[in-house]
Amino acid sequence: MSVVLVANRTLVASLAGLLCACSDGTSPDAAIDARSDRSAIDATADDVPALGDSASMPDSGADDVSSIDAAILPVDSSVADTGIADTSAADARVTDTGTATPDGGCVNPARAVHVATTGADTNDGSEARPVATINRGLALAMPGDAVLVRAGTYRELVVAPRSGSVGNPITLRGRCGERPIIDGTGLGRGVAAPALVRIEDRAHITVEGFELRSIAGIAGNFPAGIWVRGASNNITIRGNLVHSVDAEGGGRDNGAHGIAVYGTSTTPTEDILVEGNELRTMVLGPSEALVINGNVRRFTVRNNSVHDVNNIAYDFIGFEPDICRTCSQADELDRADVNRVRDGVVTGNLAFNVSSARNPAYMGTKSAGCFYVDGGGRMLIERNRAYRCDIGVELASEHARLSTRAITVRNNVLWQHDVAGIATGGYDSGTGPGGGLARDCVIVHNTIVDSSRSGWANAAILLQNRNQNNVYTSNIIVATAGHRAIEVGGTMNTGNTVDYNLIFRGGVTGIAAGSRQVNADPRFVDPAMNDFHLQAGSPAIDRAAPFDMTRDGALDADGRPRSSGAAPDIGAYER
Repeated sequence: MSVVLVANRTLVASLAGLLCACSDGTSPDAAIDARSDRSAIDATADDVPALGDSASMPDSGADDVSSIDAAILPVDSSVADTGIADTSAADARVTDTGTATPDGGCVNPARAVHVATTGADTNDGSEARPVATINRGLALAMPGDAVLVRAGTYRELVVAPRSGSVGNPITLRGRCGERPIIDGTGLGRGVAAPALVRIEDRAHITVEGFELRSIAGIAGNFPAGIWVRGASNNITIRGNLVHSVDAEGGGRDNGAHGIAVYGTSTTPTEDILVEGNELRTMVLGPSEALVINGNVRRFTVRNNSVHDVNNIAYDFIGFEPDICRTCSQADELDRADVNRVRDGVVTGNLAFNVSSARNPAYMGTKSAGCFYVDGGGRMLIERNRAYRCDIGVELASEHARLSTRAITVRNNVLWQHDVAGIATGGYDSGTGPGGGLARDCVIVHNTIVDSSRSGWANAAILLQNRNQNNVYTSNIIVATAGHRAIEVGGTMNTGNTVDYNLIFRGGVTGIAAGSRQVNADPRFVDPAMNDFHLQAGSPAIDRAAPFDMTRDGALDADGRPRSSGAAPDIGAYER
């Protein structure tokens, strides 16, 4: 890739940013993320591997028990690990949405407000006399209550009117074995940021087991399936299907989100769990499917599936001034009022069919990442799988002189991407949109296959501009034929380390490869079926950098112990 190509990409992003409306609907002139907003096409299922291909990839396994994961999981009992079903299949559903029992059953709690389409809002909400609307059910619910919604279609924009409390969350969910639908067809006119479910300045709330569908932008507004905003805490979004959330007019001017958590106050939004949701078939314009943005800390995004969307699947953003206008814009991690996401774990997620190639906000540019960190800090992105996106994982910053910082990307399996498997650094060599940096990041034990197939770059791992003190080690890279494995395509890159990688096809340009690089066929079990485990005798076995628990983590992509031989194996899987 050349610097000229990077510059062209930035021009597209800048134009898209000028066109888009502010994400809170308050200032049409304020660009929401000149590149989160850097993408936009109708992703299609054309020429995509059958789901069986992705399903052949093993489950991501048990959650890592590393200190970072344990440290930032929410402490509310309502967000404890529930061992949810694997979401590797695109059509995964959570059909059992009650209280889990040890035998995998479901119990509807006795303390509940009942909602049914056959009810009436003048009723008392008992099981015998349910109310008719979810909003009325929530109005009756007190801390410790569940709002149990019967199957059926509810046409309303749901707003949480109060918080739960520690140990007594308010839980909004379907009755056991039933998946109610919240449908937004025709709703939202006159509301700047309408949502099918809105939680603002609330705490200790769980939303699970709904189908959320069919809300579209109207008259310049910015719709979402679920908005969490303000200074909220201890919020769980679990097991929902979100689809057909569409930006107005195909997304040329305004955006849309599937699930969005925005920290819009100097008091941080914190202790957030988003797990087991499926997001699909959305027209996002200059925005993202699942996004954490602004003053948010201590969050976990795990076991979700995002597919068939025309912009970024998962986005973690900092420094957008319109998100928290009174927050600090300092490039810091520990102050409470900083306008950036930090201290997050992103694990066990799936993304596929993600492209901005036909998104009118981006004028044909392929820029949509499966996983994108734009100004976030101190995060772990681990044991995720992604295929057929524009970019697999990107660590960048769209704000000049501000960084994406201290991100560890490990044990991920990335294949068949068009532009790059992993891209790091600001994508503009100047001080315009994309003019930030990536620093102190670790790219380790990933498996990247055929991931610069048809885009503006030609390398599996692309170092753009202003990469500082990043480490790229112990990765398996099978380059697209005729392209490079690792390439420096920008300027002002300093202090970066590349070593202990296994490279098959392609080479390393613009940076020293290190003396421990292995150049060989990795000998995958069945690459034609996307099984990138190692055969016996693979040259990747016991050839990774010496084991370091902090860098490598305890577990591989399957959840098995990382160091089982003389040294760890290169790539995402231990043999």
